[in-house]
Amino acid sequence: MRHVKYSDRVVALKKIRKEKAHKYDPELKNIKIERAVMARANHPYIMELFFTFQSETHYFMGMEFCNGGELFTLLTNRNYKI
Repeated sequence: MRHVKYSDRVVALKKIRKEKAHKYDPELKNIKIERAVMARANHPYIMELFFTFQSETHYFMGMEFCNGGELFTLLTNRNYKI
């Protein structure tokens, strides 16, 4: 995750390597679901998705910055079953 300036906001930029994503999920189901849910979600406790784009080697998601890291990482570090 990196932080970039987007208009007057600080945005978290999630960067996903295409090679790695296709290796583990050839149809990109998880990435497509994440993008669809975040694009439709409108709730104060869910990060807002501002934009998505891709390069030759990566997928990018620009979302609202929330200090503390990703929920998935927090859950896996505490051994919650997902």
